[in-house]
Amino acid sequence: MYAIVKRSGVWVHFQIRRESLPKRVRATFERDVYLYVEDLDDLHAELQKRGALIIQPPHVAPHGIREMVVEDINGYRLAFGEIAP
Repeated sequence: MYAIVKRSGVWVHFQIRRESLPKRVRATFERDVYLYVEDLDDLHAELQKRGALIIQPPHVAPHGIREMVVEDINGYRLAFGEIAP
């Protein structure tokens, strides 16, 4: 199976893994994908409304970028960052 999602001019391609993922212990700072977005608060509200597993709500990270982290149903961590104008 293959899927493409598009939002605000960004296209992300996903392909299903045919084998089981190995169990892993992850540090809280690990991310699998980092995406820059506009209007992080709106995205947070939308994902929260849809029942997404938000493991870090919007916050200012040590590197100065406002970000949040979401975990998908396969355990992948997607970080969304917003650079202040």
